[in-house]
Amino acid sequence: MNIEKIVNRDAVPDYIVKRVTDLTARDLYEMGVKALGVDLDNTVVYDGTDRLLPGVLPWLDDLRAEGIKVFILSNTNSPRAHRLGRRLRLKSHGSSSKPAITKLIRSAREQGIDITEVAMAGDRLFTDVECANSAGAVSVRTLPFKKEVYFASFTARERRKEEIFIAAHRGEFLEPERLKYFRGGSPLAIYEDIENE
Repeated sequence: MNIEKIVNRDAVPDYIVKRVTDLTARDLYEMGVKALGVDLDNTVVYDGTDRLLPGVLPWLDDLRAEGIKVFILSNTNSPRAHRLGRRLRLKSHGSSSKPAITKLIRSAREQGIDITEVAMAGDRLFTDVECANSAGAVSVRTLPFKKEVYFASFTARERRKEEIFIAAHRGEFLEPERLKYFRGGSPLAIYEDIENE
């Protein structure tokens, strides 16, 4: 594993939140954001399932009522992303190949919003956060709800890389402005297991 290559990636998030549902429309407007892209697995749904995480539907309703445009941007397969998009009444882009920025920029254009007024929220540093940072969007890291079950060995390797990256950038992850919207727990955590909630 090339530690230097891991540590030098552009994956320090602008903001860290415990759960995506902790983000309010007011928070997003304070960030200068008018549209929010959300990842699916371990951000809006349990890993590899269509089961919504607690509070997602009322949270989406609140954001819509306050004028925030929300869309799905996921590396999951397109049929699954579209199925969940229909269920959540959200525009969806699956098979997005994050950290590639193409579909994030396309989503901003579809919303009629400049990329600097878009936030991308997700649990992965080297896909969700890196994509947002590379595109010029606002990056928001959410803590993953629990260890991944699907593609477990691949994900374990990726999470280990995240641990190395976080350790190398610990000071940046703990900057007060980055934690402005963080409500409880440790922003350095790799997993937030809420199975017992």
